[in-house]
Amino acid sequence: KEWKGYLYLSLVDCTGHGVPGALVSMLANMYLGRAFIELENPDPAKILTYISNAIEKELRLVDSMHARVGMDVACVRIDFRAMKMEYAAAFS
Repeated sequence: KEWKGYLYLSLVDCTGHGVPGALVSMLANMYLGRAFIELENPDPAKILTYISNAIEKELRLVDSMHARVGMDVACVRIDFRAMKMEYAAAFS
């Protein structure tokens, strides 16, 4: 995604089989998009924290799924003008 002069790239692998894995994948995609709306300055660490907190909150509603799903994620933000890259990851 290009956003305010930066290029953002994310790689997400949601674990879990069948419906639980698909649900986490859909939630991750939804909250990744919402991070750019909700966060003032979405750097990679803030994006991952936002997604993690949002999905954790959603999965508390379906307590039995919580132990069976997970997510490995990496996020980078590239500033081509300054030739800098920021990176954050969880389990990647």
